[in-house]
Amino acid sequence: MKEIIKMPEAEEYSRRPAEPARVHYGRSWCVNALAVIGVIAAVMLCIASLLAKAELTKLTAERTQMQEYLQQLRDEQARLEVEYESLYSPGALDEFARSRGMVPALAAGAETEAEDYAVVYASGEPGPAERLEGLACAVSEYFARGGE
Repeated sequence: MKEIIKMPEAEEYSRRPAEPARVHYGRSWCVNALAVIGVIAAVMLCIASLLAKAELTKLTAERTQMQEYLQQLRDEQARLEVEYESLYSPGALDEFARSRGMVPALAAGAETEAEDYAVVYASGEPGPAERLEGLACAVSEYFARGGE
């Protein structure tokens, strides 16, 4: 049995089913209030960032001024250190002593005492032979003191 297929009429294609009516919950003063609060918050953040930028600019200028002052003080310190060291240089001290009538001890004919001497030891690391010799001298001095 054959079934006959019927062609739909043109009206059926152009007709759309009716959409259910949408219900808008919260589309009232609440949404508008939130939008206004958001705009106000954005404006406040812009103002705060501008004030922060102004404060940063002021602090940067103060820092630059303080760095220049610090550099001036460092230059003054260097100048004063040079002046201080030049006051106590050997040449300046000798000149000051001569202006007060003092003369060097050797130029005045003063003799140094015979007992006035200094012993200078080698500052290098001693080798094995010198260590052994030092050990032998130390042992002999130890026993020599005990016999006195």
